[in-house]
Amino acid sequence: MGMNEFFGLFLALIFGLALGFVHLGILRLTVEQLSRSNRPSMLFLGGFIVRMGISLLIFLAAVWIASWPGVIVSLAGFLLVRTILTHRWGPQKAERKENCHGNQS
Repeated sequence: MGMNEFFGLFLALIFGLALGFVHLGILRLTVEQLSRSNRPSMLFLGGFIVRMGISLLIFLAAVWIASWPGVIVSLAGFLLVRTILTHRWGPQKAERKENCHGNQS
């Protein structure tokens, strides 16, 4: 594996990590705004289209930079971020937040 191939895979990993943060950040913002929106279905659909468009562009960039191994590496970076943020933002955090505000059942 040459230095250019390694750099391409490294760049694909960075793309995947960044995509994970952007994709899940937009998803979180969309979900938080759903209850306050007058048209939640349009908000959800718009957020979905934006997330899928960004994801498609990033994965196509990974193919262009490092061929199909770049897609696999960028997907691995995306899944790594997804795992970390799911653990960090998981349902346990939301339950603790509700309990702190006195919304106990």
